[in-house]
Amino acid sequence: MSDADKAARELYLSWLRLNGAGQYEQAVQVADQMLGLEGISPTARQWAEASKQTSALNWQRLRTAEARFQQALAEDPKSAQAWVERGEELLDLGLPLGLDLRYTFLRRGNISPYVRAGFKYIVAGGDWLDAGDPGLFGAAGVEFLRKKRVNFGVEVGYCSAEVEVAGGPSGGPRDVKPCEFLVSIFAIF
Repeated sequence: MSDADKAARELYLSWLRLNGAGQYEQAVQVADQMLGLEGISPTARQWAEASKQTSALNWQRLRTAEARFQQALAEDPKSAQAWVERGEELLDLGLPLGLDLRYTFLRRGNISPYVRAGFKYIVAGGDWLDAGDPGLFGAAGVEFLRKKRVNFGVEVGYCSAEVEVAGGPSGGPRDVKPCEFLVSIFAIF
């Protein structure tokens, strides 16, 4: 890997942090720095261009939403509708719903392994999310201190439910599995 590509990789990691934190203006600036590097590979240049476009679209979306919010608030300062619309604009929802069966081994023991199997469906909504397809769900875990007032557990699972991402800055429509692999640590009261 060339020094220019290494520098592009470091800038890309910085862009990921900024874009993920909603700091789109700064993310666009970092993407511009990537594009300004001399001697980067064509692949690195494509990543830099896609990064800039993604952050620019998100930044424009945020500015547009804020302008609409301010206008609605100015028209009727006492109405909650401006706040509701702002939330709808900025929120992408993915809520997994499921139904599963559980079989517990060593039920009377202080440590008890178990397995779960069933179906999940992800209720999705937002600017770029559409309803998905239900999928199979499976998990295995262990509960500890079952005879105590508070017990703990750990679980790993897999879910094949999908949500359709309908375009946006990340590209055209495609199906994604937002909770494909799961790791959980929990307490039971």
